[in-house]
Order: sequence, then C-alpha cells, then structure tokens
Amino acid sequence: MHHEKPAIVLADLMMPNKSGAELVSNMKLDPMLADVPVLIMSAWPTTASEVGAEELLSKPIDVEHLVRSIRRYCH
Repeated sequence: MHHEKPAIVLADLMMPNKSGAELVSNMKLDPMLADVPVLIMSAWPTTASEVGAEELLSKPIDVEHLVRSIRRYCH
C-alpha cells in the first residue's frame, strides 16, 4: 500500500495473518493511509464502528450492495 496508495480497501474480518480490525487500526495510525476508506466483510456479528471501518458488509456479500458501497467511497 505504500508503493501506490489505494482508493479503497476491501478486507475480510478474519484473515490468516492479521484480522481486518488490526489492518484498519494500523492504517488509521499511518498518515499516508489514514484517509483510505475500508470496507470489512464478515459473517461474524459485529459493526463497522467496532472495527473502525467505514462500512461492514455481511456475508454472503450482495454484489449490488458492494458496488454501491465502493462507488459511495470512491468519488
């Protein structure tokens, strides 16, 4: 992410090496990445505010909702 700043990040809450919440936390502490919107996908009951993301998408993912969300945050 430091070589080319992403417009948006899509991440799963449960990932092998780092949780989505840890990823968001690390990004928010990095001045270069702090303003990058993050959409977290999860089958686990949680909220976007609990993990620090802009939005939480519940699995199974509704593709139309995903596309609308990406458009909302990538102007």
